[in-house]
Amino acid sequence: MDRAEKNRLDAAVAGHLQRFAEEHRFSGVLTYVSDDRLEVSTKAFLQFCLQQRIPAAVPFCRPESCEMDFYRITSLSDLRPGYYGLPEPDRERCALFPVERDDILCLVPGLAFTRDGFRLGFGKGFYDRFLPRFPGISVGLCYEGFVESSLPIDDYDLSVDFLLTENGCTAARRQEA
Repeated sequence: MDRAEKNRLDAAVAGHLQRFAEEHRFSGVLTYVSDDRLEVSTKAFLQFCLQQRIPAAVPFCRPESCEMDFYRITSLSDLRPGYYGLPEPDRERCALFPVERDDILCLVPGLAFTRDGFRLGFGKGFYDRFLPRFPGISVGLCYEGFVESSLPIDDYDLSVDFLLTENGCTAARRQEA
């Protein structure tokens, strides 16, 4: 899609996401920092969280184990190029963020999603390892044009709780494959 269309869709997603966060009053947000070539942009929502003083944490990826830890950021200047060149928290400046609470929102990236919340990710399994132990609310971000009727699903896949597109947010219900 062209840049103008992507910007329009990203703004619509960000608006729905802000309303969702305001309605649920999460104690914190776990968010990836988007690669704006492929993913729904999370930058406007991240700025919203920082301005509203909603604790926001960004993943630090450990490629050797395909696991990630989340670190709280207070500014976009807390980010450094990390795994695959994507922005990650500077661990010398940022504190590890506890993810054990059930009132935390986790934004989950994907290339495509099904209506029931299963996703086609980027192939490394970081979120597949993280989500089973995460007690909070997971939301997959996707453009409506990338919502599919079915996708390849493995035994370890776990769906997200909600799917959010430029058309709004729908319950997906977390379930195992």
